[in-house]
Amino acid sequence: MAIYYDPNTNLFTDDDDIEYGVSSIMSSNDIIKFKKNGGTYCTRIEGESYMIDFPKPRDENRTIIYFEKDNTLRDELNEIIFNIFSIITPNELYLFKYNKESVVLDGIQGGLVHLIYTADDHKDGILELINHRQRQVIVHSVLYYQYDTNFVDDKQFNKWAYELVKLQHDYPELTKQSVFYLEMRSFDGTTGFYLADHVWGNAKALQLMRWREHKDE
Repeated sequence: MAIYYDPNTNLFTDDDDIEYGVSSIMSSNDIIKFKKNGGTYCTRIEGESYMIDFPKPRDENRTIIYFEKDNTLRDELNEIIFNIFSIITPNELYLFKYNKESVVLDGIQGGLVHLIYTADDHKDGILELINHRQRQVIVHSVLYYQYDTNFVDDKQFNKWAYELVKLQHDYPELTKQSVFYLEMRSFDGTTGFYLADHVWGNAKALQLMRWREHKDE
């Protein structure tokens, strides 16, 4: 029997597209492992053969903001996330809420997941995300234009840049409260070349390059 996992809906379905429960076939640890790594899980139970297909995970980083006030999780574009357990595990979400601290986790679908915790209102979470995206654009612009190296590919950088442009356009008053407002107020997403000499960005870029150098030793 063939069963397929869809990471977008976090559901398992058979050949007839009927939802199928796999908890009696796979252990919870195996389910998490295959969601993270992809592949086909094969087993035989009471004479029945099962092949559960997991797609190769997307190596994509994500930022998710949790708003304690209304108990919602939102993505980079402020859309509510309903399928959180296709991104992180239930235990990871429980510990994140219990500790009430922002954290970076390995995502079930690959890449890193930055969970931002905010106990205040919606605007505080948006401002923190604006600051976060500004720092990412600055540092990776410095790495690329000043030191001719990179830590992320163009697709990921363009994704961050697009999100930052949209956030700054949608929330101009909050953007004025951001840490690097003066440097980033004219950023249009096309290039970060003008940020190559950024003092803070250079310090952070050098720190990251030293970290990678030691990591590769």
